[in-house]
Order: sequence, then C-alpha cells, then structure tokens
Amino acid sequence: MRAVFWRECRHQFFSFRSVFFVFLFVVLGFSLNQLFALTSVEIGGIDNKTYAGSFYVIIKLAVMLLGYLFASILSHSSINRETERKSVRLVISKISRTEYVTGKFSANVMFWVICFVLIYGCLFLKYKVFDVGELITNTVMMIYYNSIIILLSVLVKRGAASNFLGLVVGIALPFAGLYTMAKNSFLRFLFPYSYIVKLDWNTLMPIIFSAIFVGTAIAVFKRMDL
Repeated sequence: MRAVFWRECRHQFFSFRSVFFVFLFVVLGFSLNQLFALTSVEIGGIDNKTYAGSFYVIIKLAVMLLGYLFASILSHSSINRETERKSVRLVISKISRTEYVTGKFSANVMFWVICFVLIYGCLFLKYKVFDVGELITNTVMMIYYNSIIILLSVLVKRGAASNFLGLVVGIALPFAGLYTMAKNSFLRFLFPYSYIVKLDWNTLMPIIFSAIFVGTAIAVFKRMDL
C-alpha cells in the first residue's frame, strides 16, 4: 500500500493542476492581505486575531463551496485512469485490491492536509494565530469529498466521464446541502455541512459516511474484471 500511496502523492504534488491550485491560493492570500490592509487604514486598525479569523472564514467557505470541485479536478481519475490503461493489473498483482484503493484515497487526502497545514502555518507566522479546530473540520470535509471521488472513480470507468460527473456533483452537492440546511429539512443530515458547524462529536459523522463510501468502492473494485 505504501508504494501506491507515495506514487499517488508524487502524482498529486508534481502535476500541473496541483501547482496551479497552490499558485491560486498564494494569489488569493496576497490579494486578501492587501484588501485587509486597506480596510485597516479605513476603519482605524484591526488586530491580528481578527485578520487571521477573516482568513479562516474565507478558507472554510471555499472548502464548503468549492472543495469538492477542486478535489475532483485533481483526483477524479485516480483509479479509472489506470483501469483504462490496464496498468492496474501489474499493481494488483503485488498488493491486494483493498490496499490499492486505500492507498489512493490516503494519498488524495494527504495532499489536502499538507496544503491546509502550509496555509495555516503561514497564517501563524504572520498573525501568531493557529486554529486547530478549523484545520480538523476542513480536513474532515476533504476526507468526505475524496471518499466520494474515489467511489465515482471506481464506478465510472472512463476518466472523461468521471471528470464531467465531478463537475456536476461539485456544483450540486454544496447547493443541495446548504439549501436543506437553510430549509431545516431532515435531508440536511445526509450532507456533511450540518455536522461541521462547530467542532464536536457530530464532526465524526462525515468520517463515518466516508468509511461507507470507501468501503463500497473497495467492495465494487474487488468484483471488477480488470
């Protein structure tokens, strides 16, 4: 499993799309810093905690609204690209199918964990504020998103189709989830958003959903004729 994990990590970190997203975060951070500096001049000063809190809110909103879309763009074909090429046969001749799927999933999640740690580390160096709760909730969200992506990458055999489906789900998922929250519908419990409003035991629910999705992906993958 470790070989699959490190191979997928290298693919994630050194692909053009990953570099683009890192560059996008840098540009966004610089732009927000300039905006906050101008705001500080206008209203007479803002303390570091308020600065950092504003960044954390924006990051959380970005994860909720665009997190699935970003993760899907990077990882939508993490499994089906190899099943299409038949290169997966060589890999699973050396490790189990369970290790293969979990290795891919773990690498996809690790990419985002490292991104969050780097972003929050930069905020700490600049503003001396590090919100562990925000790091945990955003990581939980990316675990949830990547579990769905892994499942779709197993169910959908072609990379182009999973890419299109990822765009559809990336738009529909946050819209439907936040809509059910606004309407206070019981359907809100099927989405992760109501569980991450505050950091408590409810935050574990998206992890449970993720385990179900990854478990389903493993079960389907075991039965696939490769």
